Amino acid sequence: MPELIHHGFKVLNYNDYYLYFNLSKKNVKPSNVAYMTSDMKQNWDPTIWDNDNDSSLNTLHNIVGSSVSIWADKDPHSKINDKQVLKASQKFLSQFLQLARQPI
Repeated sequence: MPELIHHGFKVLNYNDYYLYFNLSKKNVKPSNVAYMTSDMKQNWDPTIWDNDNDSSLNTLHNIVGSSVSIWADKDPHSKINDKQVLKASQKFLSQFLQLARQPI
């Protein structure tokens, strides 16, 4: 991401550490949703784009936003329906929107 920004590209932060909601039977449980939501709040920083490396940026310049991802690998044994996805992700999405609106 730093190279893209250096060359004038505008980017979205998709930090995979706390901006991904991975759907599974385990993760849609209220206690796990609460943990993921709390973790996002604790780690929120749009200038950190990758928690696996030293990847802090010095500025928000050309970071035009952040995005949360809700996804799941295909698992024929996992029967998560649309209502479960909506219910489980509402708190997570609400926290994301609240954080994204805060001035840095």
